[in-house]
Amino acid sequence: MPQRIEKLKSTLEELRRELDQTEGLEPAERNLLASTVSELQQRLDRASPQEALPQENEDNSLEERLEELEGRFQVRHPALAGLILRVVDALGQLGI
Repeated sequence: MPQRIEKLKSTLEELRRELDQTEGLEPAERNLLASTVSELQQRLDRASPQEALPQENEDNSLEERLEELEGRFQVRHPALAGLILRVVDALGQLGI
């Protein structure tokens, strides 16, 4: 599992860079994506891999927010949408 978490961290960093470079985003969309990525990054940075991510019974709002944002960006910002989808897939592989 630690390898998958490292891959997810790498994808989040790639998403963060793409977000910084993407023009034409509404400020509210940019802020929502940035805060969601930061929240997920904070969970991943916790000391123990078992504590890093929410358990299945916990609030899945991070994943839900990511899925919603991916849908919003599919047409106007496909690169962002693709990276968000990779993050959602990585969360699924971790059993979340």
